[in-house]
Amino acid sequence: PQTALMGMSKGALFNGESGLGASSVRATSGAIAPLDPLTFSCWFSGKHTGQGALVRQLNWEADGYNIYIKTDDDTEVTIDTHHGSTSTSFSTTSGTKDLLDGGLNHIVVIIDKSASRRKVYINGSLMEESTSSFDYDTDATSTINIGQPRSTGNEFDGIINEVSIWSDSFTLAEVQELFNDGVALDATTHSAEANLKGYWRNDGTSTWADRQD
Repeated sequence: PQTALMGMSKGALFNGESGLGASSVRATSGAIAPLDPLTFSCWFSGKHTGQGALVRQLNWEADGYNIYIKTDDDTEVTIDTHHGSTSTSFSTTSGTKDLLDGGLNHIVVIIDKSASRRKVYINGSLMEESTSSFDYDTDATSTINIGQPRSTGNEFDGIINEVSIWSDSFTLAEVQELFNDGVALDATTHSAEANLKGYWRNDGTSTWADRQD
């Protein structure tokens, strides 16, 4: 049978410790402004307790977002959005699957400030959404860091791969197309490729090249 790993490059192993290269990688074309709307996607596998940081894009003024497995519940996902000193958190509450049990999972997160909508999809299915307003600034450029939280501690311990960022608010059909029945899809072949702003796979280094171009 096919597995997701058959469709992707070898996953990058993160060791859960602080320091670039040990716990995170920096996307080479990551100095872009956070997008609105934004769709983030990756495959991940971790086996640890506590927060599991998937991606962070914040500038020095703290404008941007963090996405991570919830600190005190491995079945839930948290999205932090920031505008200067103001931040808004949305944590799912309906999760039933342990996301850090060592299994391979696909996540899609949608941040759409103009529509007051944040959504989390796990393995092609909607996990939860919020339709409340939130703070989020997209004015300043910032670097995309994979596997790294806002501050040291809670770095991801496991595998992250096939990271893609889109200037789009994906529909369920587009999410399921990217999930591809559990076989990682080359994001450049997705039907929404025109809105693909960054696509990173494990290149075996602390800086991943953008495959979107």
